[in-house]
Amino acid sequence: MNTKSQSRLQLAIDQVETLPPAEQAELVDIIGKRLLEIRRAALIARVQQSKEELKTGNYRSGDTDALFSDLNS
Repeated sequence: MNTKSQSRLQLAIDQVETLPPAEQAELVDIIGKRLLEIRRAALIARVQQSKEELKTGNYRSGDTDALFSDLNS
């Protein structure tokens, strides 16, 4: 993390620390849910891309040995 990011993060932490503990816990819960939604949206996008690749025939199939061979080359 660069210095600018660290200072922005530290400012955010400093602001959160001014909140009462209950509000800090609520904020953690909200951030956790938002991060979950971001990951879910990314997964949905990957699934949609995979479906499109499958539909257009833009994929490779094979067994695990072939997969590892491709990954190692």
